[in-house]
Amino acid sequence: MYRSWYVNGIAYQRRRQPDWLMPTVRIEGRYRFVVNTRENAFEPPHVHVWVGKEDACRIELLGGTYMDEPPPGDARDILDAYARHVDAIWATWHAIHGR
Repeated sequence: MYRSWYVNGIAYQRRRQPDWLMPTVRIEGRYRFVVNTRENAFEPPHVHVWVGKEDACRIELLGGTYMDEPPPGDARDILDAYARHVDAIWATWHAIHGR
């Protein structure tokens, strides 16, 4: 399974990771906040936001900003849900990555 997205007309793909590599931190409504256990060291701390069965976007934890374009019409709702669970998301991220 792959996730595809476009930036400036260029198609990118990323293979989806098994659920055990990406534990769910919190679920609110249709949004699931997930921390990847195998992130690249050069990437900033972030959480993946799943909408349904799709890895929809990522939020950088240091600034609470999107790293990817969120689904149309969901940007505010996702950030509101993120704000309610930011402490648990950070705690999980630190427990997994230790930095």
